[in-house]
Amino acid sequence: MGDSSPQLDKLHSTTNSTNSWTDSKTSPLQTHTQAKLNKIKRPPSFSPQSAYVVGPGTAVLDRHLYNLQRTYDPATTAQRVQTHHGRAQSLSSTSLTNSSTNTPSLLGSAPAKDDYVRRPFTMRNSRRYLADPTLRYPLPVDLPEMHRQVLRTMLLVNVFGGPICSPNFRNTPPKKVLEVGCGNGYWSALCHKHFSRQGHSVSFTGIDIAPLSADNSTNGMKWRFVQHDLRNLPTPFQDEEFDLVMVKDLSMISSQLSMTANLMDEYLRILRPGGAIEVWDGDHTIRMVLSHNPTQATQDSDSEDEDTAQAEGTGTYILTAQTPFTEAQNPYLTEYNTWLTKAFDARGLSAIPCTIMASLLLQEPDLADIESRRLAIPLGEVRWERAGTDGSSKGKEADSGKKVLTTGQTALRHTALLTLVQYMESLEPFLREASGKSQDEWDRWYGDMMNDLLVQNGTSWGECLEVGAWWATKRDTAKTKPKPSEEKPEKPMPYPPDPHPGNEWKIPHMELL
Repeated sequence: MGDSSPQLDKLHSTTNSTNSWTDSKTSPLQTHTQAKLNKIKRPPSFSPQSAYVVGPGTAVLDRHLYNLQRTYDPATTAQRVQTHHGRAQSLSSTSLTNSSTNTPSLLGSAPAKDDYVRRPFTMRNSRRYLADPTLRYPLPVDLPEMHRQVLRTMLLVNVFGGPICSPNFRNTPPKKVLEVGCGNGYWSALCHKHFSRQGHSVSFTGIDIAPLSADNSTNGMKWRFVQHDLRNLPTPFQDEEFDLVMVKDLSMISSQLSMTANLMDEYLRILRPGGAIEVWDGDHTIRMVLSHNPTQATQDSDSEDEDTAQAEGTGTYILTAQTPFTEAQNPYLTEYNTWLTKAFDARGLSAIPCTIMASLLLQEPDLADIESRRLAIPLGEVRWERAGTDGSSKGKEADSGKKVLTTGQTALRHTALLTLVQYMESLEPFLREASGKSQDEWDRWYGDMMNDLLVQNGTSWGECLEVGAWWATKRDTAKTKPKPSEEKPEKPMPYPPDPHPGNEWKIPHMELL
C-alpha cells in the first residue's frame, strides 16, 4: 500500500470517508510485523510497509480488519475462559507425530468433545490455536494469522482477476453462496462488494469449526455463520441449497485421501443443478520458475487472450505442462521446504495439494465443464526478466525481451513474499521442531532469512508461489436421487478411518486491490 499509510480503495472509491481509521492509526498488521522486527534486529533499510497492494478490495479490508480487531483484541471474558485448556504449553515439548494427542486441560483430563464447541480455543507459544487435539490444522487462529489470510485472499483475487473464476455468474449472479472453511470471512466480504456494485443482492453463508469471522452483517451484507466440524457429515444444509460452493485454502484440514471424497459428495448434495463449485488453493513448498516465453506456453489455451492479458497485467506466469521449473536455489527456502515437508508428513498433510485438485473433480460423474487456472507468482524481480526471456543480456533482441515491472506488479510480488514470511512465522513451532533447532538458533535463522528475502532480494533466481483455481458445474440431470430419511441421526455420520495415524473486476495493469 505504498511507503506510507494505506490509501484505501484507490481504484473505485470516490471519497476518503472510509480512510479515517487507517489514516489515524497504524495498521494492525504493520504493528505486528514491526513487533517481530523489534524482537529480531533487522537492517535499518528493511521497510515492510512498502509490501502491500492497493485497490478496490482495500476499503473492505479496512473495515474487515477493524471488525476483526474488535473481535480478537482485547479479549472478552468469554474468550479468556476459552484459553484455559492449553495453559500456554510449548508445542516443542511434544512430538510432531504425537502433537495431536497431548493437550492438557485445567482439570488434568482431556475435555469432552462438546467442550471444544463451547471453548474452541487454547493458548500455546503465546498464540491462539484450535483446542481440539484431534485436528491436523497446524496454524494459529489469532489476529496476526487472520491478517495474513486476508492479505493472501487479496493476492488471489488480484491474480485471478476477481473473487470468482467460474464463468457461470458473469451475467447472472448466484443467489446463495457457501464459503467452506470461511475463517475470517473476508472472501465473502469481497464477493459481496463485487456483486453489490452491480446492484445485486446475494446471500452468503460461512461454515467453519470455530467462530473466527467478524460480523459481516454490520456492513449491510446478508451473512450468516454456521459453526460445524466438517469431519461430521452431513452438514446442516438442505439439498440443493446453494448456487455456488467456494472452497478456499482448505488443504490443511486433513489428508487428501480421507476427507476429500466425502466432502465432495457433500458439496454436490447441497449444490443445485447448474450451480458451480470452485476451489482455490496453493502448494506450500517453493519452486523456482525458469526462463521461458509465457506466450508460447499458453498458445493452445481456449482462453489464451483473456488469461494471458491477466497474467501480463499482474506480472505472473500461467502454469502449463511445458512451464520449466526446478528446485529453489535460495538456501533458506530450500531448508524451509525440507522442514515443512517433514512436518506435514508427520501430520498426514500434503505439501503439494495442487497436483491432485483436477483429478478430484474429474472423477466426479456429476460434474461438467471442469476448468482450471494455475499461476506462478514470483517473490521478487527475477534476474532472467531483467536480462531478457532468453537469459541473454546482450544485443537489441535481448533488450526487447526485458521485463520492467510496474509499481503495482512490484507491490503484488512483495505482498506474495510477505505472506510467505508470515506463513513461516505462523508455522514456527512445527518448522522449528522439524529442524531440530533450539529457540535461539531458530531466532538467528529466522532473522537471517528475513534479511536475505526481504532486504537482499534473495528470491531473484525465480522462486515463486504456486496457486491455482479449479471450478466445475453440477450436471442438471433428469434423474432425481432418492431423498435421505427425514429423521436426523442421533450422532453425526463419521468419516472412514484416516490412513495416516494420529471483466468488471478486471484490473487494468495492476491498479491493484
